[in-house]
Amino acid sequence: MSARPLLEVVLLLGAVAAGCNRSRPDVSASVDTTMVNDSVAVTLEAPASVKAGAPVAFRVALANPTSRPVMLYLLGREVTFDITVSGPGGAEVWRRLEDSPFQEILAVRTLAPRERIVLEAEWPGGRQVGNYTATAKVLTDGIPLQSSPIRFEIRP
Repeated sequence: MSARPLLEVVLLLGAVAAGCNRSRPDVSASVDTTMVNDSVAVTLEAPASVKAGAPVAFRVALANPTSRPVMLYLLGREVTFDITVSGPGGAEVWRRLEDSPFQEILAVRTLAPRERIVLEAEWPGGRQVGNYTATAKVLTDGIPLQSSPIRFEIRP
């Protein structure tokens, strides 16, 4: 199985990014979307703020905004994704996949036009008050699909 189609999808990762911060009234979330080669949108979402010690709910979405199917080569029976949280000083304080085994099975997934895959995770939360940054990566057979970083606050 060739990695070439996926490589073509992710070659412009970082170079072609359409980022926006917007809040959904029902979630009051920090949201940022990265467009990957005009074919896949990777979005990371979290509450704009949470109380110290409370869990932080994350949503990662892969979406095909185009009018044509997009083929993805993803790792794991279930889509394998990681979320990294950095604390107020910039040091990594949590990683979803840290010390967690995952299946290195290649799953070929076709996203239909306008189809969206939503993945959810929860960080038990930080106790240190301040501004935090999070980034999501969806693991593939090549370069991971990565969101833009988002910011959220842990308040007293």
